[in-house]
Amino acid sequence: MLKHNLKLILRILWIRRLYTSVILLSLIIGFLCTNLLISFLFFETHTDTFHSKQNRIYQVFSNDPSGGKGLIAYIPITLTTI
Repeated sequence: MLKHNLKLILRILWIRRLYTSVILLSLIIGFLCTNLLISFLFFETHTDTFHSKQNRIYQVFSNDPSGGKGLIAYIPITLTTI
């Protein structure tokens, strides 16, 4: 019974090749985007975990220099050219 159903499914997918390829392409793109998003989030949340004194690491925030509301991690150029 399972073999018969599998043959029937493959036959229908072969007849509708364009439909099948669109579905498979959308699944591949979805898995790729999900994988990239999860990898990015994992990297961002585990950035400084290799330090022995990671509980002493701080990040400095300042007002948005482009005039937006909120805080961003921003260091002016005058502090970077020592």
